[in-house]
This record gives sequence, C-alpha cells and structure tokens, in this order.
Amino acid sequence: MLLSCGASGWGGLEGEVLLLAEAYRRRGLATALLVQPETPLALRAQEAGFDCHPCLPRRRADAAGSVLALARDLRRMRPSFLHVHEGRDLRVLVPALAMARTGSALYVTRHMGLRHARRDPWHRWIYGRVRRFYAISHHVAEEARRVLPLPPERVIVRPPGIDTGRFDPARVDRAEVRARLGWAPSDLVIGMLGRVTAHKGQADLLEAASLLLPVHPRLRFSFVGSAGRDASEHALEAELLRRARTLGPRVSWHPATERPEEFYAAFDVFVFPSHIEAFGLALVEAMAMRRPVIAAAAAGVLDIVTDGRDGLLYSPGSAAELADRITGLVDHPEMGASLGTRAREKVLGNWDINRIAELYIEDFYNDTRYNAESD
Repeated sequence: MLLSCGASGWGGLEGEVLLLAEAYRRRGLATALLVQPETPLALRAQEAGFDCHPCLPRRRADAAGSVLALARDLRRMRPSFLHVHEGRDLRVLVPALAMARTGSALYVTRHMGLRHARRDPWHRWIYGRVRRFYAISHHVAEEARRVLPLPPERVIVRPPGIDTGRFDPARVDRAEVRARLGWAPSDLVIGMLGRVTAHKGQADLLEAASLLLPVHPRLRFSFVGSAGRDASEHALEAELLRRARTLGPRVSWHPATERPEEFYAAFDVFVFPSHIEAFGLALVEAMAMRRPVIAAAAAGVLDIVTDGRDGLLYSPGSAAELADRITGLVDHPEMGASLGTRAREKVLGNWDINRIAELYIEDFYNDTRYNAESD
C-alpha cells in the first residue's frame, strides 16, 4: 500500500492520511507514503516508522523530473494499491504509472470541494486511470460528478475517520482542564475550534455571544484557533480579537492546539458555525467527546448531524438563530446530555478510523479481484 499526499501544511487532510496509514499497517499491510520532504506529514510519518518517498514536486516546473524519479521508485516498490489524497499529485502519478507499468490500482480520496470543470483531454486521460474516486461527503460527491470526467457510479462517498480512542471523554480530566483555563465549575462554556478564516464562522459566534452575554451571566465563550499563512486571515484574526475584547472577560481566545480533546472535554456546548465545509472533522471529534453540538446546516455537515437527535442545526450565517439554539441547550441541560450521548454512539458506529480503513481495504481487494476475474 502506497499513500500519496503532496500537501505542504498540517491539518485535517494530512492528519487523516497518517491515521489511515497507521490503520493499514495495523491490519498487516506493508504501507509507505509518498510525500514532499521536510513537510509536517513527512516528519510525523517518519517518526511513526513509515518509509517516506519524496518524489512529489513542489512546483509544476519540477514535474518532469519527478515523473521519471517516481516511475523508477514504482518499478522498485510495485505497490498493489496507490491511494491518493491530494488531487494535484495525479499530474505526476498517472504519467509515472504509465511509464512504470506496475499494474498498481489507483484510488483517489477527495477531501475538498470541486468548482471548476476538468473534462479536457488531459484530465480525461488522468481520471481514466482512477479505479474509484472517494468523496468524503455527499456534497463533495455531487460536485465531483458534475465537474470530473468520471462515470457517476465510480464516485463513492467515504467519510474520513478519527481516532476514537484519543477522542474519548473518559481519558480527559475535565475538571483539571477547566481549572487550568480559569473556568469555574458553574460556568457554562460555549466553544468552537477551527482555523481563523472567513468561512469558519467565528464572526457569527461572536455576534451570538453579544446577544447572549447580557442576559446569561453564567455563559462564557471560548474560541480556539489561529490564522494560517494568508495575510487576509491574519487581518481577520486581528479584527476578531478586537471584537472579542469589546465583549469583556467572559470571551477568551486561545491559539491552535495540539490537544483539542482537552478543549472539547472542557466545553459545555460545541459550536460549528462554518458556512461551508467538505466534511467537518472538528465536529465529529467534539461529538466523540460526548459534547452536545450546534452546527450550521451546510454542505458536509448534513452528513454528520441529524437535527434534534445527535445535535442541533441552524441556518448558516444566522447569529440570532444560533443564539436561540444555545439558549435552548442552556435552559434544557437534559437535552444536551441526551444529544451528547447519542453523538458519541453515532461517531463510534460511523467514523472510527479503523472502520474506515477496513472499508477501504475491502473495496480495494474486491475491486482488484473483480478486475482480475474479468480479464
């Protein structure tokens, strides 16, 4: 098994690749990664004991040399399965596979939406090599069927998974974390976690906080996340921090964390106000921590939350409606407890990384067996 991800940052996509690699290895598959050197994914994968092959180019101008190098590596490794998680990798992988003639079966998982049509001869050749295209939500699958040169039946919905052993409320001392953060046992903490960018909806939650703080003296609002490298995100972060300060000491802002499970455990309610999200891993993590969740009813979130059963939904961008949902949970804590219990049960049944890996492996072997029998 060879997994490919040429992304240079670290986030949900890259973390998912490493989790899958570990799950494949636990199931006895010899697993290696194709990555850019010295990236967070490459370093973490090497620390976890994986062989990492640095054949993916950082620039389009380097693609030709990378194709030749990768073809040599593929002939040497001869992987049965090549599982791609970054679409841009295909411009190198497909020509390299054609040169290597290894017979490796190529599968793609798409973690983000698709907007622009890719039906020109180049993309038809590229995607003609893809055996199955996995979309992480129905939202992404619909876009893929619309813009990619693939038969609709070759596009399959396969959500990402999380480490439910790590995101387990029994493993975190909630009282200790809250004391460390300076939150009293009587505080009702409404929190969100995510990168600071416009579509994540931090501004909506701040607006809801401005409506609720004057009438709910026990409420606190906690934001966890930082801007990326984009200048516009840093400008937005500065503006959001300014607005948070105007709301007083019951609104706190914390930088991005390597221990999100501690914040989930410390929150009383988790809010996911993203206007559009291909899936929503932070939402699933919070649900695994048995938190009652409130989420904007948009895109991939609709695959995760069933309104009124394992979470609450509201109209994207409506701070007033979000405030009403928060008030409902504050006024009816028994409802929050019930939602949180069902949320964790749903995660365990649907999005545990070991279950997701088993589904992939079953697909891969059944697909190659079918094709071998058909030849």
